[in-house]
Amino acid sequence: MQSAHISVDLQDGWNGSFFCKETARGSYSGVARITWRGIPKGDLVVMRQPSLEAAIERVRLRGGQFIKARTQP
Repeated sequence: MQSAHISVDLQDGWNGSFFCKETARGSYSGVARITWRGIPKGDLVVMRQPSLEAAIERVRLRGGQFIKARTQP
């Protein structure tokens, strides 16, 4: 298993620090810590994805939903 730490810019000062691992079968999963201007706001669990690109896209999608839920009045 290989592991990686990837920074994912989301929007308006929000960022996701994605800590992921590659399985023996080549899929990826991990946890993304969501921060706003450096302040931790929550964690997202990313379940098994078929590629690293798909896992990063999942962080962007779920991160956007996370942000939307916390910034709407």
